[in-house]
Amino acid sequence: MHQLPFTMKNRSLKLKAPLRFVRGFTMIEMVVYIALAALIISGVANVKWSIVKNDISAEAHMEVFYNARFVMNQIGRFVRNASSLEEADSVFLTNPGILAVMEAESGQKVTIDTYTQTISMGGSSADIRTLRMKKGAGAYVDLTSADVSVSNFYLEKVFRVGKMENIHVALTLDSVNPGGDFARNASLAV
Repeated sequence: MHQLPFTMKNRSLKLKAPLRFVRGFTMIEMVVYIALAALIISGVANVKWSIVKNDISAEAHMEVFYNARFVMNQIGRFVRNASSLEEADSVFLTNPGILAVMEAESGQKVTIDTYTQTISMGGSSADIRTLRMKKGAGAYVDLTSADVSVSNFYLEKVFRVGKMENIHVALTLDSVNPGGDFARNASLAV
């Protein structure tokens, strides 16, 4: 009979180190781990919150900037293409002003002024001033979006000796912020 290499005699193995009872984490270790996890999570949440606030602020500033750029381009285009300034229908040196020019191509009067409207935003309502334009007998068209309010529309005739008269336009746009959120505050004066 063949003898197996494994017998009852060599079945007992001798260990070099005695086995100790293995326990779980101690209470102090758990408290340290939880505190470290809380610090890491709060740091990540803080960074995320900061990114969200910066995105909101950037969006408000871009909206104000794009509206101001569009309005100034429109006013400049109508003034450059005007055959005459309609002084009787224009209001200068007050806020809000009214600009009326006669368009050279069509012979129609173009009027740019402001009006107040109430909008709903975020569950609350706000009164905003909107810049609008009317061409001839047509309907008024808003030049600014409902996300901005015109806080200043000031017009001044500037005379230069021997040159055509110019119109100085002072325009200030503010972001609409009915909740008073600091991140949504944006203003631009041109």
